[in-house]
Amino acid sequence: MAAQLPIDFNPRQVSLFLEKIALDCDTELRDIAEKRDAEIARIRADAYAESRRLFRHSAEQLSTRLALERSRYLARVRSDLRRQQWEILVESQQHVLVAVSDRFRKAWEDPDRQWEWSRYWLELARERAGDNAIRIILGKGALESVRTEIEKVIRDYPADSSVIIDPHTDPGICIEWADCMMDGRLASQTAAITDAVLSRLSDLLYEQGGGAP
Repeated sequence: MAAQLPIDFNPRQVSLFLEKIALDCDTELRDIAEKRDAEIARIRADAYAESRRLFRHSAEQLSTRLALERSRYLARVRSDLRRQQWEILVESQQHVLVAVSDRFRKAWEDPDRQWEWSRYWLELARERAGDNAIRIILGKGALESVRTEIEKVIRDYPADSSVIIDPHTDPGICIEWADCMMDGRLASQTAAITDAVLSRLSDLLYEQGGGAP
């Protein structure tokens, strides 16, 4: 069975959020580019005005000064852009974490989704555990109906397979066998999905920044 999370637990479900972040980045970069162009135009106008006042200066001196001012300004633009990108990434991290955590929490509170989540990890564990007996621990908020459904499934599993509800464990499911443990707790999966989303977001910001002059 492919290790793919059930419907509504796929990190692609936050694609709309990423598109919004990309749009915000585009807007920010356009504003910076417009300010940059305006500043360069001002520098050029000042240089041309100065060339008329200081006609004795050579064109080479004026060109060198203009290039130096432009270089300094663009260095400030790049520095501001990197700072703004970092701020966007930090802010987005909080939004993503809240969004994913909220989606997982609501799904765990729904009986059908909780059973779907538990069955997914149960089937994955059965494939990997082979002939080993498994011990299943359902965390806080687990429903007796879900535990009952799991008990029906593991009747055909190796002897001594068991399932319990531990209200002191984080919401989700843990499955143990031999020296192995499969972690299907919501917090663990939230962190994994958030990392994947933020990695894509970081790449997106880098790509956007790479287009800046």
